[in-house]
Amino acid sequence: MKEHGTNRLLDEFIGEIREKASDWPELLEIFENCYQNTLNTTVHQMADGTTHVITGDIPAMWLRDSAAQLRPYIFPAKKNRELQEIIAGLVRRQFFYICIDGYANAFNEEPNGACWEKDDPDQNPWVWERKFEVDSLCYPVQLAWLLWKNTGCVSQFDDNFQKGAKRILEIFRTEQYHEERSLYRFQRTGSYFQDTLSREGKGALVKSGTGLIWSGFRPSDDACTYGYLIPSNMFAVVILGYLEEIEREYWKDTQMEMETRTLRERVYEAVEKEGKTRTEEFGMIYAYETDGWEMDDIVGIPEEKNGICVDTEGNELTVQKADGIQYVHVTDIPAMGHKVILFKEGELPKKNTAFAVNGKNIETPFYSISLNDYGQITRLYDKEQEREVLAQGERGNVLQMFEDKPIDNDAWDIDIFYQQKMREITELTSFEVTQCGPLRLVIHMGWKYMNTVIGQDMILYSTDRRIDFKTDVDFHERQQLLKAAFCVDIRSTYATYDIQYGNVRRPNHWNTSWDQARFESVGHRFADLSERDYGVALLNDCKYGYDVKDNVMRISLLRSGLQPDHIQDVGRHEFTYSLLPHKGDFVEGKVVETAYRLNNPADVVKGADRNSDSFFTLDNSQVEVDAVKRSEDGKYLVVRFHDFAGSRQKVCVSPTFAYQAWAESDLMERPTEDFRNDAVKLELHPYEIKTVLFQIQK
Repeated sequence: MKEHGTNRLLDEFIGEIREKASDWPELLEIFENCYQNTLNTTVHQMADGTTHVITGDIPAMWLRDSAAQLRPYIFPAKKNRELQEIIAGLVRRQFFYICIDGYANAFNEEPNGACWEKDDPDQNPWVWERKFEVDSLCYPVQLAWLLWKNTGCVSQFDDNFQKGAKRILEIFRTEQYHEERSLYRFQRTGSYFQDTLSREGKGALVKSGTGLIWSGFRPSDDACTYGYLIPSNMFAVVILGYLEEIEREYWKDTQMEMETRTLRERVYEAVEKEGKTRTEEFGMIYAYETDGWEMDDIVGIPEEKNGICVDTEGNELTVQKADGIQYVHVTDIPAMGHKVILFKEGELPKKNTAFAVNGKNIETPFYSISLNDYGQITRLYDKEQEREVLAQGERGNVLQMFEDKPIDNDAWDIDIFYQQKMREITELTSFEVTQCGPLRLVIHMGWKYMNTVIGQDMILYSTDRRIDFKTDVDFHERQQLLKAAFCVDIRSTYATYDIQYGNVRRPNHWNTSWDQARFESVGHRFADLSERDYGVALLNDCKYGYDVKDNVMRISLLRSGLQPDHIQDVGRHEFTYSLLPHKGDFVEGKVVETAYRLNNPADVVKGADRNSDSFFTLDNSQVEVDAVKRSEDGKYLVVRFHDFAGSRQKVCVSPTFAYQAWAESDLMERPTEDFRNDAVKLELHPYEIKTVLFQIQK
């Protein structure tokens, strides 16, 4: 600090405070000491007119802390030009440092190589520490804008400011695709585990392309558990708005203004879409950190005793007990990995239900549902998307029985004229709410049809948009076909059906004879009918026949031919089909992922393992893993995957296991290239299958 002292700079402002705080002399003394101390002990004005501010007991300047240290002096700076220049000098110094290394969070007064630790990779001699925090790039912009708006000072806007602003945009855009584009790494050997980054300095895997900006560290200097720090992304939205105004009003740079606005809008949309989570107590809230992946499930744990479930960090999980089963909502289960939960015996805390049932009218966090006296759905209103799912005056989950007498091949063929004779199953014999809690609402319904008895649990969730129909049928009919029908409010000319390694589209009209000939289609896990911005999927866990005509979706459940086996399908059957209304098409609506969870729910295994890392991960949510196996010759680990969206994809495979090298192969597990040891990055054509061989270290 120059030899002008702080008293002269702050005399007028502190004098005003003394008058207003005269009744609190002790607090006033503390305020004066603290307020003057920062200027006296931490601020150094440099020969080039910039300002270097050290932080605490460390002889280095943090971008974040230095801005926060001088921000309180903006108030007296309104009337004091010298204070304005001290603050403006800090901004100029901050942007000088950003131009040197935009990923560093703390800098030296001169390029002397001083540092907290010699980290890997070795930092620039100007850099004290290179922990990348989104906040470190936000605070200097905020301080520059506040100084401008409160005092009119613009001397902080030098050439380095504009150069640094462009660098900030470049870094933010890069870190929206951290996995593919970022070269940033940070490792600190022999340190506390939160003082370094996993995966050889790259950090925990995140889903790229969400629009969120990756951050390696929190403002606490601890490594982020999940790379998308939501408060920092919110801060980025705010300062990008400030920067947009600076570019428009001061620099008159329309290109920078447009680029800044585009980035701001993208990050804001991502925060609103990816940065929220639903809680029982408070409803929808903003998360603190996320990784962009949505991997959670409700698991059932057999447990007669009362108690709570917690994760390894001690966070209590939402539990609902019914019939000796503890249903637990588990979030952030690693892909190809597991998460440990612990049961603690004790009194199960009372939780408010997430549902309301009034007769046959049901309210869930996602839907308003009405049933008629036959157990059929007469209204299904999507609260989130604010639209009716069923067509006006129509019904859903209508159980229909058809006469099924194909001309040839009784057991194997299905003829179109089966539709000529149909009866609805309307004899509802039971209707009972069997579970109602914070996680699940289960309504049990029973029907009787001739010699057949049907029991069904309609299961609704507080954490999932899926509606399950868990069905138990004691079937005793001959040459009859059982279907479930949903008449939905969707206008489309085709339906999408899941098949192995992709999907097919089929017209849902009979405009031509060949369209009519495809009246029944195979769907391995789902059939989907979607408009551009909304759709409905009908999922299954073992029933593959669908027919979609106009806006009526039906799934084939049971049929009972006489030849070659006269008692085929006679007896008891258990299966589940599900309805999934969703935003967008089947890709945006995560139909594939949801259908996968229906068919492969999370398993519960008793054990004590605390290592929950993924075996390996893919950074593209539109690429599905098909096989993980030992090669037939026993030499390699085989990983096979494909694109299910019908578009070109880039994917990075990140194993956590040790391996020597990898190579692509054909489906016969014969390498098609030399083995190499670089990053496993591949490009897929639409619906292309890729097979990768890993040489495992022994």
